[in-house]
Amino acid sequence: MEAKLVPKGIKPATLKNVVKFTNDLKARDKILRLVQYYCKFLVYRLQASDPKSELAKRLNLLSKGISLHRKAFKFGAWVDEIQKFNELLESGKSDLKQTLSLILRPVMAMFVLLDNMIYLASLKVVLWDKDALKPKAYKVRLFAALLNTATGYLDIEKQVKLVNVQV
Repeated sequence: MEAKLVPKGIKPATLKNVVKFTNDLKARDKILRLVQYYCKFLVYRLQASDPKSELAKRLNLLSKGISLHRKAFKFGAWVDEIQKFNELLESGKSDLKQTLSLILRPVMAMFVLLDNMIYLASLKVVLWDKDALKPKAYKVRLFAALLNTATGYLDIEKQVKLVNVQV
């Protein structure tokens, strides 16, 4: 008996597949997020041992730069959320998960719009107070995360019922 650690749907990591993966904006964002948060971790560790570390300062600037550029990749993504909302409306379903998803899409659109406003304020293209916008964006994102968690719970509950029926 042979154990397979990788599901059949996952393609091997050839150069062609890696390039195809990194050409996707969502994949690029995930890679940059990993690098950004790893830099933040390194800054924390370096500053714990030497608060005046020059490398920590440079890594902190890199982390902030990556954060700003990740926002650029998401510029205008709130339109995608409106499209998802319209598709949900047209689907005709009317269960609890559908209702939560219908609430989630405008909330995510609001978060991305606020994030875009923070990005424009960071670039000093507009004269908005980014420090006043950030707490609002955090609250909206938290609400979206809670809604996402609730829909995820409903999915798990549905899977448990399917497993119990099969047993």
